[in-house]
Amino acid sequence: MPPEPITDPNNPILSRELFERLFRDAAVPILILLVWLSWVIINRLMSPERQQARRNRAIRKAVAAREARFGASKNDKD
Repeated sequence: MPPEPITDPNNPILSRELFERLFRDAAVPILILLVWLSWVIINRLMSPERQQARRNRAIRKAVAAREARFGASKNDKD
């Protein structure tokens, strides 16, 4: 009786030839997809709107820190 194809440990699910063909045929589309995706992510992160929002957050944080530092000393003088 022949062994079950699924449970046979010597029966590879993906043959070497099929794997090589899949790898060869999918390499270029996957590379193109990765390049496009990285371009989209970089453009989103480096957009002028996001840079301005980052600058605004940094300014608000610095102003809050300055007010916390100097605001406390002003209250002590009063």
